[in-house]
Amino acid sequence: KRLNFGRMMDGERRLLRCVIVEQHHDVLPWLHLGMRRKVIATKGLSVVHFDAHPDLGALKNADVCFRPRELVQFLDESEYGISEWLLPLVYCGHVSRIVW
Repeated sequence: KRLNFGRMMDGERRLLRCVIVEQHHDVLPWLHLGMRRKVIATKGLSVVHFDAHPDLGALKNADVCFRPRELVQFLDESEYGISEWLLPLVYCGHVSRIVW
C-alpha cells in the first residue's frame, strides 16, 4: 500500500512516499526501486526502526547482499528473513545509521 502526503514547515507541499509492508524485509524492493529511480540516496541513509526486536540478524552468505533480487528471495525463504533485512543495507553501504 502506498501513501502520498506531506507539507513542509515553510508551507511548500512536497511528496512524501510511504510504503507499508507486512513482512519487514518486503521493504527492500521498494528501497532498491527508489535508489534506481534516484528518489532515495544510495548511501548514508538513516533508518528509524520501531519494533520489539532489532532485526539485526546476520546472513550466512553476505555475497547475496549485492544482488537485490536474490537477497529478497533469500530472505523470503529464510526462517529468519524477518530479522535479517537491516544488516545487508549496512553491509552494502546504503545505511549508515540505525535508530531502534
